[in-house]
Amino acid sequence: MDIFVLATVSCEIFETSLLFLCCRLNREDCVTNGASSGRTSPRLSAGQLDLEKGRFGSPRRSTVEDSTTSGMPTINSNPPAKYSRIFAYDSLYDDADEKDLGSLQSEGSVISYLISQLRIGMDLTRITLPTFILEKRSTLEMYADFLAHPDLWVAIGDGETPQARLIACLRWYLSAFHASRKTPVCKKPYNPILGEIFRCCYYLGPTSNCGNCASSLSSSQPLLETDIPAVYPEEEMERHGPIPYASEDCVVFLAEQVSHHPPISAFYAEYIPKRIQVSGHIWTKSKFFGLSIGVEMVGSATIVLLNRPGEEYVVTFPSAYGRNILGVPWVELGGQCSVTCAKTGYSADVNFLTKPFYGGKKDQIRAKAFGPESEKPFFTVEGEWSGRMIGRWAENGREELFVDTKALPTMQKQVRPRSQQLCNESRKLWESVTQNLKQGNIDAATDAKSLLEQRQRREAAARLEARQQWIPTYFTEEKRCSLTTSTSGSSEIYYRFKWPLTSRCSASTDVSDA
Repeated sequence: MDIFVLATVSCEIFETSLLFLCCRLNREDCVTNGASSGRTSPRLSAGQLDLEKGRFGSPRRSTVEDSTTSGMPTINSNPPAKYSRIFAYDSLYDDADEKDLGSLQSEGSVISYLISQLRIGMDLTRITLPTFILEKRSTLEMYADFLAHPDLWVAIGDGETPQARLIACLRWYLSAFHASRKTPVCKKPYNPILGEIFRCCYYLGPTSNCGNCASSLSSSQPLLETDIPAVYPEEEMERHGPIPYASEDCVVFLAEQVSHHPPISAFYAEYIPKRIQVSGHIWTKSKFFGLSIGVEMVGSATIVLLNRPGEEYVVTFPSAYGRNILGVPWVELGGQCSVTCAKTGYSADVNFLTKPFYGGKKDQIRAKAFGPESEKPFFTVEGEWSGRMIGRWAENGREELFVDTKALPTMQKQVRPRSQQLCNESRKLWESVTQNLKQGNIDAATDAKSLLEQRQRREAAARLEARQQWIPTYFTEEKRCSLTTSTSGSSEIYYRFKWPLTSRCSASTDVSDA
């Protein structure tokens, strides 16, 4: 959301550094082979598109009571045992297994690793990245990590005053960046394919079923693929939101790759009990700075509090920098960001500080919160976004621990099993690559990845020949005037989720009024 910056910057850093290396070693090969192998946009097959818009009966929305959850705490990062069978496929994505991939420190320079593969006359497109820099998941899935502390996000609207709600929004915002960083060294997730989607739920407590599909697993019979449809007609999306099979008591998240050139990802999340939603998009732009690479995150995310009519919080994203790309690369965030609410007039400026060349600390932030039409902050925050941040009230100088990301447990995202996923869902789409990476079969993983890229090129060529334009499934493209505009100076391109909570609540209100 990328506020989910760390996922995307890993892609940009290693692809750009590899391109830079190739150009220096063999400019001619870089041009001929690199151009011919550039990624192009895929097209979902006609059958797949028909499946997405197919007709299904009403989804099962029954609820099965489970007395074992009655004593559970309000927030529990480990869902009840009845969910374990649903999400067994998540074992391929266990974060604990990341250590098995090794580290850049033990393997030495990434560039040295790449150079060691070069041979005279070799096709540079076949150079493989070392196992220890490959992340076993798609960038779209890493975007979901921005809600790894869903309890902080859903609590934004609980504050009794506009000031309290801004502080709550700032707390969630500053806690959201660390979750996608699994190691201090940047790694490369999969580049999303055009039309690829990722959807998941977050379990928040005993009132949550985390999907009515979960209740089907309370019996001893295995869940069949036909028990719960993988897709739903649009009328179900209009009534039940982005994940119709999920319980209303869960935070639900959906991301879609809506553009390939330029690379744009759109995302949406909601939590019905607190009547809160967030939507946004990220367009990444890369710049080369000698030994560093900068990634500008163009776009924004808007948090809507339906219980506070007209109250919306717009957050912007920092830039990300890959340092020391010729040695052991590492990532840091930098730049000025903001959290603003036009209705209340409350806002916050957040400055992500880059590490000085000599001395200094990494991951430092300074934030200032302002009241309406005030030039003096009433609250400030300092510290590291990957650790402890201390807040200070200007009125009395009182200090408090604002948030400690190292002490916050991250929630496990709940994802449907492979048999229940569409062909264009991230985990099913990249399954062969992920399995081979987990087993250390780099050549096989490279071949699987190449097959996906070849399919992209074929489908993009077919669309070009047929003069067809790609249309996203879950988001619509709009243009609007905004404080955050693209570098070209034109109106910002914005992707809106087709069936947000705001429109569904308005529709239900209209029906009840009638």
